[in-house]
Amino acid sequence: MESPQFWNKKKDLFQEWNKKMYDLSTCNCNHFADAVLKAYGHGGLPGGYFSRGDHIDKQVWNTYSQRVLGLSPADSDRIGKGWCKVRDDTSNGLAKAEKKIRKIVGL
Repeated sequence: MESPQFWNKKKDLFQEWNKKMYDLSTCNCNHFADAVLKAYGHGGLPGGYFSRGDHIDKQVWNTYSQRVLGLSPADSDRIGKGWCKVRDDTSNGLAKAEKKIRKIVGL
């Protein structure tokens, strides 16, 4: 895909999805990830993701790792879960550090 095509698709997706209201069952991050993958010719999310409650970064990773890297679904899921744990641990640690700094400086 040429660069102008990529950016035009991105612009169209952002315009379409900025207009939509978030809805847990019909318009959530799973639906957005599915639409993005389809827009760029990757066939959407593999079955089962719409009910699993996974984070979008893990969904994109699983799709990419299975379709592009050729990993098995089990290996993709195992690595994706590891990534989410690291991400969550890091986010929680940063939030705690920020809270301590705010307390120290009186914010």
